[in-house]
Amino acid sequence: MSLHPLLVEMADLKQELETATPEEPLWGHFLSTGAVTLLVAPSSAGKTVFTHRLAQCLAAGQAFLGMAPPGPVRIVHFDVESPRAAKQSILEVMDPPKGWLAFKGTTPTEIRHFLSNESGHDLYIVDNLQMVFPTKDEQDNSEAIMQITFFTLVAKEKNVSILLVYNTGKASENPMHRRAPDDTYLARGASARVERADLVLNMVKEDEDDTYALHLVKDRVGHKGESLVYSWAPDYNYKLLGHTYPNLDRESMMAQAILKQLEHGEPVSRATLWSALEITRKSARERMAERALAILAETGQVVKAARGTYQLPT
Repeated sequence: MSLHPLLVEMADLKQELETATPEEPLWGHFLSTGAVTLLVAPSSAGKTVFTHRLAQCLAAGQAFLGMAPPGPVRIVHFDVESPRAAKQSILEVMDPPKGWLAFKGTTPTEIRHFLSNESGHDLYIVDNLQMVFPTKDEQDNSEAIMQITFFTLVAKEKNVSILLVYNTGKASENPMHRRAPDDTYLARGASARVERADLVLNMVKEDEDDTYALHLVKDRVGHKGESLVYSWAPDYNYKLLGHTYPNLDRESMMAQAILKQLEHGEPVSRATLWSALEITRKSARERMAERALAILAETGQVVKAARGTYQLPT
């Protein structure tokens, strides 16, 4: 008796999963291929500039706020909310690299048709969710489930990362909620949006002027609790002020291992570090070490003594 074409033995599925291309982190633990990240932030928090600078850096294969992609990221940016003057001002300052594509369609139907039928990209930035996939009632969980499910199916079918920009609800105006890194439900409207997304990032204002934090308040893989704090800098740029991890996070442990190799105070080359830590070139562990080293450098815990050589600050 032959199986239906859409059925597979569990043993075969196990083997297929073991040999399949793994989900790849595009920006630390915050963006991964095959996953939907919901970025939740209040109005006027700078979401549009933030996503543009993020895209500009990732498309160029450069680190942003201490986290570097594995290489240049192919991005399609759906910015249907910003006025023309705002886009012009941003792009006059940011040098757009190849691979960062703007979608010129404006209707939800055009955008959803593109998302369903195109491939060959690594990241879709959707700014914002409600304009690309509008609902009649933001409080309706059944509508919210349909809204997020559309994007999760696209992400998994095409192995693409999707960043959905969305606004906070009235709870974010309460100072007791505004800075809570574990407040999962800051998003406006129905709770199903948060529950159906793979990852949820809260962008919240800190007490200091022009200082914000990103809190990973949901992650199916287990990095919930990771956060970074940053401030605005001139020319639509940002300065990383700190990065924290959940207990026993592997990247945090890697950072500590790198610091231990530098504790004698003498400059150490990247090749020597990799050898001491038994890191294989072009491996997932090397990408983790690269991210840890970039964060250590940006936060001032290590300094470059020369090209490809690092030491503790003197």
